[in-house]
Amino acid sequence: MIMKSRSKPIRILQIEALLRRLPDYHRKRAEIEVDYRNGLSGFNGEKQLDYYLSFLPGKDFRIYNDLRFILHTPFQIDSLLITPFFAGIIEVKNYSGTLSFEPISDQLIQKHGQKEKVIPNPVSQVLRQVSQFKEWLLKEKFPELPIEYFVAITNPATYIKTEKENSFILKRVVHTEKIIDRLMDAKSKYNKQILWPTDINRLNEKIMCKNSPLDNNILNTYGINRKDLLRGVQCHSCKSFAVVRKDGKWCCLKCKMISRTSHMEAITDYLLLFNSKITNKECRDYLNLESRHTAYRILKSLNLSGDGPAKKRIYSKVNV
Repeated sequence: MIMKSRSKPIRILQIEALLRRLPDYHRKRAEIEVDYRNGLSGFNGEKQLDYYLSFLPGKDFRIYNDLRFILHTPFQIDSLLITPFFAGIIEVKNYSGTLSFEPISDQLIQKHGQKEKVIPNPVSQVLRQVSQFKEWLLKEKFPELPIEYFVAITNPATYIKTEKENSFILKRVVHTEKIIDRLMDAKSKYNKQILWPTDINRLNEKIMCKNSPLDNNILNTYGINRKDLLRGVQCHSCKSFAVVRKDGKWCCLKCKMISRTSHMEAITDYLLLFNSKITNKECRDYLNLESRHTAYRILKSLNLSGDGPAKKRIYSKVNV
């Protein structure tokens, strides 16, 4: 049973908005495009895991995706599974080539053709998550729960290898399609019930309440001045910003495309890039509007909450 579904991370949404409004010649654009491709690749890998997890018996497993908790420091979990008998934590990696887990140095060597490089060991990463989640459960006053952990490799062509004395790695690092087998093996291993229905319901409430998605200022992350970004409404057809408001519609002066809703993406970009709140004046400046009433009608039509008197009202995002 999926209790928290996976959605596109806020960072990817922010980068998409940033790339829409960053001029092609900007010095940071190439770096941001690489980060976007990497982030999207990771997200697509996580969705691949979701496909296989959907085959788990819903009555036995509760599935939570994209979690971020605050303990001493924040920690993230790609997928958390809760059962009455044990929990499971899965870290998803979209690695390719050959992965060699070195038993002595505890390093992971990735090889592509003749090129080799050391990359962070995902087993160490998921073990930290196990330790942090155990501490989080203790802090929230839940009984100690056995935790199984796995690293899911989404690329089926990736070769996973290690030395004989390190063979436990091959039970913990598996291709995504093998995750179900590993989880069902774990299910058969535990027969002592730790969590009862009231515990599970309370844990569900805590997980949903304590989840704290990361929402960084993306402009600060890349050192970009907001003045560098393009204002106004973008044409959905030719992608230019030569769009003006006329007779209640958005008209592209370049390709003549007409739309009534193009402002929706523009306001979403504003809320992702600049601030979670917007005023009527900020809306007018950003969309190149002169009329306060037009800006009011646009903001009123969106899924925003308004606070304050009409002339000083601040609109905040609800679901962006």
